[in-house]
Amino acid sequence: FFFFFFPCTACRKMLRAVVLVALVAAAAAQIPARCSSPQQFESRLVYEDESKSGKGAVLADFGYDFTNQRKHFWELENYVNESAPLMAYIELHKEGVVYAWEKSDPKTCKKYKTSRPFSTHGVPHNGTFQGDYIIGNTGIDGGGVEIETWNDHGVYEGKEWKWFGSFSRKGCIPVVTEVFYDGVVTREQFFDVVLGLRDPNWFIPPSECPQ
Repeated sequence: FFFFFFPCTACRKMLRAVVLVALVAAAAAQIPARCSSPQQFESRLVYEDESKSGKGAVLADFGYDFTNQRKHFWELENYVNESAPLMAYIELHKEGVVYAWEKSDPKTCKKYKTSRPFSTHGVPHNGTFQGDYIIGNTGIDGGGVEIETWNDHGVYEGKEWKWFGSFSRKGCIPVVTEVFYDGVVTREQFFDVVLGLRDPNWFIPPSECPQ
């Protein structure tokens, strides 16, 4: 920047300050704004959890309703324990309850209270942008999808948690989320995402469930 052309020390300092501000502004301009994910969607979901007691992985149909803070989880296949009964879950966070039952026998339905906060499938308000990458091949027209990665952290019940999420740049569709908390790692992989909710009855528990 040819500082030696400026005879006064104050001028050189002023120019350095201007250059620094310009560099900071340029770096900030490269960080994308936090995207807004769909508030309601359905998808297929692979859910994995890893803890000291073992590892689980299931394929499920998933329904997400941010507006009413509720979720539907319908297991289709258990990759780790094929003999385990396939389960169904409904989370109703505004009511503070979770229903769980064996799909083959609704009479096994149980109702649990929950005070756990509703976990959103979008970029958190305090999320930090980490970077981006391409799934597929940008050399082919329509053959690649741009992905943004974000992270967040906090404390729940005195223990630290860390969250990592990947979202499509276009539409902010969730791709993968990971949560590290209390020695357990949970991972969710989303695919076949459909915007909106085709069947609101998904969030109504079976009549056999406790009232």
